[in-house]
Amino acid sequence: MSATRVCLGQTASTTVFGLAMAMGTAIGACGGAPGAPPGGSGGHDNLGGGSGGSSSGVDIGASFPPGSESNPRVDCSRSAETVLAGVHGEESVPSWSQIDCYTTDLARRPLPTTLKRYTLDRVAFGMGRNEGAELVKYFEDLSTMPGGNVSGVDIGQLPPHFDRVENQPYHYPIGPRELDYKLRVAALVIAAHKAKGRVIDLVHYWGQADSTTIIDLASYKHFIETDWTDEKIAEAKMAERMRIELYSPLPVELETIPRSLPFLAQLSAADQVALCQFILDKTREAVRPYFKGTLVALSHNFWLTVDPIFKSIDFSQWDEVDFTFFPGCEQPIGVYMAQQLESYLEVVERSQIKRWGAGEIDIWGDMYISKGTGLGCMTATEFSDAEPGLWQTTLDAIAGARLAPVSLVPPSAFTNSATLGVIEQFMTAIP
Repeated sequence: MSATRVCLGQTASTTVFGLAMAMGTAIGACGGAPGAPPGGSGGHDNLGGGSGGSSSGVDIGASFPPGSESNPRVDCSRSAETVLAGVHGEESVPSWSQIDCYTTDLARRPLPTTLKRYTLDRVAFGMGRNEGAELVKYFEDLSTMPGGNVSGVDIGQLPPHFDRVENQPYHYPIGPRELDYKLRVAALVIAAHKAKGRVIDLVHYWGQADSTTIIDLASYKHFIETDWTDEKIAEAKMAERMRIELYSPLPVELETIPRSLPFLAQLSAADQVALCQFILDKTREAVRPYFKGTLVALSHNFWLTVDPIFKSIDFSQWDEVDFTFFPGCEQPIGVYMAQQLESYLEVVERSQIKRWGAGEIDIWGDMYISKGTGLGCMTATEFSDAEPGLWQTTLDAIAGARLAPVSLVPPSAFTNSATLGVIEQFMTAIP
């Protein structure tokens, strides 16, 4: 086990941050990652835990065999999808030299007028436990939902999931070797979908961290400039290698980061904005030299309660900014959508953003159903009855925005078939 463990946040709570990340999502995660190009950990058995990155002194080139070494268990003359279906442990994952079997003719596809994809449903996904044929089926089902024209790939939901040395699931930060493993599996997923002519949107949502050594603003900024930056560079190099069309290097919506750590949440609004700008700029500076496709930033603010100073964050150096919409009981849904849209569009105009998207749209039962906490405003039955109409109002507001969004990202799974019907009809009707 190596070096320092660092964490971005803790489990979501009932703060603005927690509500934004509802459904029990845990943000947290930290990073060790190689600063060198992806390459070279193919064909190994027992993976260890720990973290890496520049602060740990790990040199991936010195620690692991070069990427030219092939995994004798992998036949890359087979299709990427066939090889992906056989992924069960690192011993079945191609080396980088074998990944290159699938990169010869890769090219970026022109972006559709409106990017339409469905979010990665983590319940259906088994909370990141799937391998092999389950991965193939999951991503194929997600990519072929009605009206969709973009395939989403989340590195965080790909194997490895379980540390066989420590005999426990991996917790963030993962080390450079584990990241390299994830990136090779991601490359296989991407190659399989590229072979079918699909546009790819790459993200890396981080899992829950189990400890932290970040104790103040200075140590947090050091983390951003070292482990975070190294991980993002490794991702960006893989994204360029696979000619991905869209890449979102932020592991969560930008403005939720300072709200997720107690010592950062205590900063003034102005200082939180300055930290957000620092993270945004450092991330872009790290990945832009390597990734030549569309670089996407993620943003979330609940404008009823957030200081308007957050509108001053400068996104002008990014190709696209995707904003979130999470209505709840605090406002009538029409009022909420009007305020969110107008505030986001003010950000778009102030930063002269060329492309903006509704990067995640969701209406959670937890935001409406009263469970004795005082936060809800409906019973479960009332919410089930109201849900299709809530969605229709939300989608109609986005479609009627005075500046049209270039991307739409609703959820992919519902127990209420009428709600799913509203979403699928909307996605199909948008050109």
